[in-house]
Amino acid sequence: QYTPHCGFVCILHTRTWNSHRVRRSAMRRFSQQFRIPTEAPSLEQLSATARALGLELPSNQLTDYRALVRSFLAAFRQVDDMASKEDYGTAIPRKMDGIRLIRKFWKPDPNPGNAWVTRCEISGSLLSSSRLESPSPLAGKRVAVKDCISVAGLPMTCGSELLLANVPDSDATVVSRVLQAGATIVGKATCEEFCFSGGSHTGYPGPVSNPHDPDRTAGGSSSGCARLLAVGDEVDLALATDQGGSARTPAAWCGVVGLKPSYGLVPYTGTASMCRRLDHIGLMARTVAEIGQLLAVLAGPDGLDGRQLTVDESELLKSSPKASLLNGDLRKYRFALLAEGFVGKDAEVDAAVRSAVDRIFQASDGGGGDGGCPVVSVPRHRRAHRFVSCLSLLKGFEERRASTPGQHLPHLPSLWPTSSSGSLAAATLNADCRRHLVDICVDLADRLRREYDCAAFKQFDFLLMPTLPYRPPVLPPPFKSVSGNTSGATSGFDSGSVSGSTSGFGSASGSASVGETFAAAFGMMGNTQPFCATGHPAVSVNCGSVANGALPVGLMLVARRWDDWRLLDAALGVERLLGRFAAP
Repeated sequence: QYTPHCGFVCILHTRTWNSHRVRRSAMRRFSQQFRIPTEAPSLEQLSATARALGLELPSNQLTDYRALVRSFLAAFRQVDDMASKEDYGTAIPRKMDGIRLIRKFWKPDPNPGNAWVTRCEISGSLLSSSRLESPSPLAGKRVAVKDCISVAGLPMTCGSELLLANVPDSDATVVSRVLQAGATIVGKATCEEFCFSGGSHTGYPGPVSNPHDPDRTAGGSSSGCARLLAVGDEVDLALATDQGGSARTPAAWCGVVGLKPSYGLVPYTGTASMCRRLDHIGLMARTVAEIGQLLAVLAGPDGLDGRQLTVDESELLKSSPKASLLNGDLRKYRFALLAEGFVGKDAEVDAAVRSAVDRIFQASDGGGGDGGCPVVSVPRHRRAHRFVSCLSLLKGFEERRASTPGQHLPHLPSLWPTSSSGSLAAATLNADCRRHLVDICVDLADRLRREYDCAAFKQFDFLLMPTLPYRPPVLPPPFKSVSGNTSGATSGFDSGSVSGSTSGFGSASGSASVGETFAAAFGMMGNTQPFCATGHPAVSVNCGSVANGALPVGLMLVARRWDDWRLLDAALGVERLLGRFAAP
């Protein structure tokens, strides 16, 4: 039932309905009531909205922010239009086990590439657990933790200097599990501000440089984790997150391995949420075998995370014995290339991926014939980044406003247009309109999942595509933030240290504009975002290089949901076939 004032809210948030048809019929019936603005707000309106969000935008940046809000509104209208073209007639934080440890941490000095936020040494040998058998499977492994994952007693900034005083009093489940497995946590790694960037230029304490070319981005938002692993002298494993590609993007551009598991396989408890529908813990390492060791420790329910399925949903939750079964035999698997995974933005990257795919196919179950690797088409894949971005922005905005402290990424004034412009765009819509668009996005994501399952995974074991469409771009110059400070100019990365490597960026003053800063954070996630919304596991491994061997290229393998171990088995075979990218 509904009333003219609150009925649509009731319809969208009723979780006990069994009929998808009723919900979709309601969405179609009421869609005309929620008009997306066709014009961006005036400068005065934008300034008032910013103040309501706790932002003080400099008057000379209002026009740039208005342009970004206009682009967001255009994307919202496109998502709304997607729904009108669909056929809706067919239903389709864990405490330390009573042990309080005195945890010392210190500022990293030196801090090459700004990869560290804080350093520490927390040894898992001080803890024991009945979950794991002796010897500890991660004994001797050094682990970096992305700075949006709780480590009791250490600051958790979520990439923003506004949160330097935020100190959790309990460990995230994944932190507890790696300690119980014998690993040592050696520090918190830099991430992008509120994890809302695929670049590596917005996080605290400063921009993270690519280990293979210091003038270029490392990728984000798990930028520090990837750089530390690629350099290789301080870290063996990394705990990250992946809500749109945040583990796989920097893994591809830094030449390491990044896994986004099936949705719900690894508990998210104690980690700052961007959007519950998209939240995944990301696993990062230099080799696929190490990813397998880490997944064996992390997988399984913790009884606290509502994102997780029950144990009997999949035998994969009984994960500990599986890591030793990885053998990398590609002959038992069938691969297909995703046609929409290639967008033609970097011919050299596309060529490297296609060459790798040909070698994989020849080594696989379908190899040996005259033809090449089969190609499948999922047309919605190319449009998916629009509705996944809208889902992340709008649903995350609502969750942050309604959450209690510590459950989600905070609703705070942002120093960067990557976060603040999205909040401004979301605040431009009324609450009912936001919920209407979120419901459309969820429905489109469900349809996309079924299309992958039908077009690819009924016949093939894995989809192949470039992880990212182009090589890592040059880091943008520093940005003068809304606080009046120059963001991204700390720890040795002032404008002078990157001058001469930022052609095409910045004004005469040497700082990047709002639009340039925003553009450097997005545009690379067209292949990574969709699988966060559908829940399929995906892993990025190195498959070659560009720029005369100077820069790595990532290949992404995607599997059926809950087929994580076979995915890692295939990735191990690909890694052996193609080789790893050399450390800088």
